Amino acid sequence: MYPTSNLEILANAWNCLSVQILESQISEYFLYNSQFVPKKIQSKSAFIEHLERKFNAIRLLKDFGRMSVMAELGYHPSLNNRACIILTQIIDEKSEKVMLLIEEVGNLITTITVCHTPSPETAILKDRKSK
Repeated sequence: MYPTSNLEILANAWNCLSVQILESQISEYFLYNSQFVPKKIQSKSAFIEHLERKFNAIRLLKDFGRMSVMAELGYHPSLNNRACIILTQIIDEKSEKVMLLIEEVGNLITTITVCHTPSPETAILKDRKSK
């Protein structure tokens, strides 16, 4: 089954570690916010470069058996059941979860926000019970 929504496309890009899957869905007028990165990224090209560097680093760690990443669709009860991606990164057997939220105009993603508040642990994953 092919991803149909921008949220599914973003999750697929993370699961495949492929910027190319996502690039055509990003608006030229784009903003990337992360609770982990103090400076916002305010253009499509800068975000694509950032994500490519991130994916390259993850691929390297995966090749050494030190990291795995999984993006799953879900929703968060404390955000009025807003759809989201729960991204689980396991590094040297330590699991970290973050939540990815998107905003869209038309068929393009205009904003991606990466956050740990509210807790990704309390999100409900699609086709699963609450974690």
